[in-house]
Amino acid sequence: MRYEQLIIGFDAREMWLGLDTWSQETRRRFLLREDIEKPLSTDTLVWRSLFRSNIFVISGQDITTGSVLDLEFPIEQRSIDNLWKDLGAMQAYLKRTPGLEGKAYWVIAIAELMSLEDKEELKPTHPFKPLEVDPGWELLGFDVSQGNLRSGLSGEAYGDDDMEALRIRWSPHLNRYHLFSEEESADAFADWADQADAGHAPYSIYAIYRVDQQ
Repeated sequence: MRYEQLIIGFDAREMWLGLDTWSQETRRRFLLREDIEKPLSTDTLVWRSLFRSNIFVISGQDITTGSVLDLEFPIEQRSIDNLWKDLGAMQAYLKRTPGLEGKAYWVIAIAELMSLEDKEELKPTHPFKPLEVDPGWELLGFDVSQGNLRSGLSGEAYGDDDMEALRIRWSPHLNRYHLFSEEESADAFADWADQADAGHAPYSIYAIYRVDQQ
């Protein structure tokens, strides 16, 4: 199937937390390839946003959110996926926000892959600016995630019995960010995830682009 891409929002994600912040046990359970630089994802529990998240996980006394700085942003700019609707507005907001000096972060765009028919149907209803991928942006890779952007690639633990076979099958297709390099491999993984985790299906493919870096 040939996919089209439609922007579903923008974010600023931290680039100062390394893979060493993941315990060996977490890496073993969540990553299909461990010889990577850093796992990037649509999922803010994997790759933290600078902005306040409505996603949190409670484990014992610990509350984990998808944010590292908890920056608030205007409610009219917040999409249903907790992303910014307007790239320019987000960039202007970051420029006037104090306390970001010396903190490395990437400005990103996330696009959902869909059929041409779905794109033409959804495009008039999407409020995002811009709506189309800029050819000057750098493609970081493809994630496979649920509709709420929870990643099925790096945000869900794999069973011990399946891990070796899954690594053999999928790790050659993952890049240094633990994202698929090609949409064909991401598509095949989405089909597998739909069957393996039917309770959270359907899984969709999302392209992650680096727009800018600080």
